This record gives sequence, structure tokens and C-alpha cells, in this order.
Amino acid sequence: MKLIKERCLMAVLAGLLVLLPNLAQADSPQQPPAQAEPAKSAPAADLPCSDIPDADKANLCRAKLKPGEEDANRYQNKDHRTYYCSLIKDRDMQTYCYAIASRNKTMCGDVVDKTLEAECNSSF
Repeated sequence: MKLIKERCLMAVLAGLLVLLPNLAQADSPQQPPAQAEPAKSAPAADLPCSDIPDADKANLCRAKLKPGEEDANRYQNKDHRTYYCSLIKDRDMQTYCYAIASRNKTMCGDVVDKTLEAECNSSF
């Protein structure tokens, strides 16, 4: 029994010696390609609602914007308001946003905050 334990321990140590250098190389940081453009992390300053620092209020502002009807192509005229509502973390503000985006006044009754509910009802 002692011989089996010793051989198993030796096999585990040999496996670690073989695999450990490969595992150390697997997590090496990769350099980005030289031709790659830097990713845009912040919206451009000329976009609407980009001057609002609070993310929830900025997404609510974007959801309130009407999509442009001047686009001739229906693929260019997408309504992303419900997407911006899904990014809002505050539950009441998110419910208010979905009510505005779906143009459904009955959803205003689901808002718990009374001031936000009154603002929701007044927007219809």
C-alpha cells in the first residue's frame, strides 16, 4: 500500500513539473496589434445626453429621445429606447422609462416613487 501511495505521489509531482511551465505561459498578457484603433470608451461630446454624469439619468434621457423619422431605410431608423431602459439600475426609474418607451400610461401605476409616478402620468 505504501508503494502505491509513493508512486501516485511521484506521478502527480511529475505531472505538475510537466504542466506548470505551460500554465505559466497561458496567462501571459497579449499585446494589442499595432494597426488596431483604440476602442471608444465614452460617448462623443456632440451626442445628446452625453453631458449628464449619472448613468441612469443619461439612459433615461436617451430613451426619451424620439428616433429620427427622416431616415429612408427602415434599418437605419431603429428604436433603441427599450434597450436604454434595460441599462437603468434604479427599479422605479426603469419602470418609468419602459412606460415612456412603450407609450403605456398604465405602467406608470407600477412606479413606487410618488414624484416619479406623477412625472410619468404628466408625460402622457
